Amino acid sequence: MRLYHRHILPMFIFLFKPFHLSDPSNLSKPLHPISLYPYNPYFHVMYKQQVQIRWADIDANRHLRHSVYYDYGASMRMNALTAEGLSMRKLEELRMGPILFREEAIFKREIHFEDEITIDVHVAKAREDFARWSLRHHFVKGDGTLAAIINIDGAWMDLLRRKLVIPNQFIIDVFGKFPKAQDFEWISR
Repeated sequence: MRLYHRHILPMFIFLFKPFHLSDPSNLSKPLHPISLYPYNPYFHVMYKQQVQIRWADIDANRHLRHSVYYDYGASMRMNALTAEGLSMRKLEELRMGPILFREEAIFKREIHFEDEITIDVHVAKAREDFARWSLRHHFVKGDGTLAAIINIDGAWMDLLRRKLVIPNQFIIDVFGKFPKAQDFEWISR
């Protein structure tokens, strides 16, 4: 049996592909692991993704291995970009790619094999042309406990010239749709 939006409680909206609740035709669309869900029903939307912890991701202390947080964050970012049309194929066509200058994890609570984890992403800082940006991920356990935060600083690189560039309008539009952190700030550098 395929599950559809009308069969699931609203609190689980984060399991679906981006959709708008005001469009009744969206009630018959199937589930998707990336979602756009109402964070604040009046002002914000947010990307969230639920993660299945794999046995191979657990270390000798029986909690999530530190490097896996970065892998999950990268996967979640690419899934969010792909959901907005900025897929690997599109990046290849544009001959551009995101690069990271800094990636930082702040560990708050252990994540164990049995834990249900949800990861979100926000833009924390950005230039108005989105040539430079900072993103933030929150790793939240099923009971609402904040387990970790990942902060990254990045930019766009021309893959032929191997130089930092201002992204084209398509990328600017995609990044412009990303939810902003509560402490979001525009930067000039």
